[in-house]
Amino acid sequence: LSLRELMEGIAWKFKQRLPLVEGLVVKTEGKHVILNLGGKHLIKKNMKLILFREGEKIEEPGTGKVLGFLPQRLGEARVVAVLGEDYSRAILLPPATPASVKESDKAMTK
Repeated sequence: LSLRELMEGIAWKFKQRLPLVEGLVVKTEGKHVILNLGGKHLIKKNMKLILFREGEKIEEPGTGKVLGFLPQRLGEARVVAVLGEDYSRAILLPPATPASVKESDKAMTK
């Protein structure tokens, strides 16, 4: 095997163990949140997530075309249980507070 093939194999293994996926907060329960990310997204217990909300809209001058949104970082959470193929429970990590996170906010694996 060439060095390139070995590196591609290692990269594939990292991707399987540490997937970069984005989902939504579907429910808040005090210091816990329920996410629409689960086993089929390769989410595992103790994975860390970045919680954020879409902020200010960024438009192209002249055309008004929406290029995207500036993310507003809300904090981090740690997965405490994968509850099924499509959802999991995570606990908010300080300084994130239950008041700062709401349904429809976004989560991304860290």
